[in-house]
Amino acid sequence: MRHHQVDQQRQRSEIEVDLPRPGWRAGQAVTHNTERMRIAKPLLLVTTPIGVVAGIYEGYRLAGGLVFLMVMLIAVVAVAAISVVRTIRRERDPRR
Repeated sequence: MRHHQVDQQRQRSEIEVDLPRPGWRAGQAVTHNTERMRIAKPLLLVTTPIGVVAGIYEGYRLAGGLVFLMVMLIAVVAVAAISVVRTIRRERDPRR
């Protein structure tokens, strides 16, 4: 029975928050429209590489040659993320 209630709550996409604002009562649910949030993923896909490049540039200005370590750390994290994604895809589709 409890599982069914959780599914109904997910379908309505309601999130209970405790934010004080005019006309708001404690325990009131806030409904989010997922159609309006479609911009988040493309925005992150564009701004993250720009931020990384800007951070590398500022690191070079601040510490010079030590930015090499920063670039190596970013490369290690990228390789780890790619290997996790490839492993998940390989396990999901055993025909590959």
